Amino acid sequence: MTLVTRLRSALSDANDDRFSECRDCGTTIDPLDEACPVCESTEIARYELE
Repeated sequence: MTLVTRLRSALSDANDDRFSECRDCGTTIDPLDEACPVCESTEIARYELE
């Protein structure tokens, strides 16, 4: 994750209701990440919680 992405995440309240996980290994990841930090898969499931 880039520095700009981390800053946006830290400054945004919108991320509080988002949940993302890797479809391959099931690792919970930051909603703004593009790839899994564990297995490097780009198959990411994104959910918005209400």
